[in-house]
Amino acid sequence: MSQLKSAYDNYSGEISAAAKTVAANDSFENNCHSAIIRAYEVILNKREYTLDLDETDYSKFLVRELQIICRSFGYIVGREAKHDKGFGPIKKGEANKDRPIDITFNTVHEANLELKYYVEAKVLVVNNTKARNANSLAKAYVTEGMNRFIMGVFDYIPGCMLGYLLNGEGNIAVQLVNNQLRNEKRKKEQLENKKIVSAFAETYISKHKKIPRLTHFMLKLG
Repeated sequence: MSQLKSAYDNYSGEISAAAKTVAANDSFENNCHSAIIRAYEVILNKREYTLDLDETDYSKFLVRELQIICRSFGYIVGREAKHDKGFGPIKKGEANKDRPIDITFNTVHEANLELKYYVEAKVLVVNNTKARNANSLAKAYVTEGMNRFIMGVFDYIPGCMLGYLLNGEGNIAVQLVNNQLRNEKRKKEQLENKKIVSAFAETYISKHKKIPRLTHFMLKLG
C-alpha cells in the first residue's frame, strides 16, 4: 500500500470528500518533493552530466531517476507533456497552443482520485558565462516558469519550481530572481528560504494572490 493510499484511508467519519481530496493532495505533493530530492542526490552522485547541456537535458537525467523512485509510490512521471484543459470543443490548431510541462507526476486513480503535480525547471547561473547570462536566466525563471503557475496557464494545478544551478550558490541565485520580482513591482512575491523537505537547505517558498504558495528547489549541479 502506497503512502498516498495510507494517508487517504486515515481520513474517515465526518470529514467531507473535499477535505479528503485536500489531504490526499498534500500527501501527494510531499511525496513528489521527496522524490525530486532523492533523484537529485542520485544524479549528483553519478555525475554523468556536463555543464553545457540544455535545461531539457538536465530534466531528462532527473526524470530517469524519478521514474525508478516513484514506482514504489505508484506514480507515473513524464517529461515535456502538454497541458490539456480537458473540456470544451477542439478547434483546428488548438493542440499546438497547449503549453508543455517540464515534468509531470500523475497518480493512477488511486483512492478514487487522479492527482496531478507539475514541475517547471529553469537553468540558472550566478556568474555569467559565454553562453549564459545570469540576469536573463533569472528573468526567464520568473516569466517563463513561475508565472505559468501564478497566472493560471496550467489551470492552477499544483506544482513547484526547480532551478538547475550551474555555478554559484543557491542563495545568490535566489537574490537574482528576487531582483527580477522587485523590478516587476512584485516584492511581496519574493522567495524566502524554508527547509521543509528532509532538511534540504536550498528549499524556498514564494507566496502569491491566486495560489497559497509556490515551492522552489535550487539544485546545484556545478
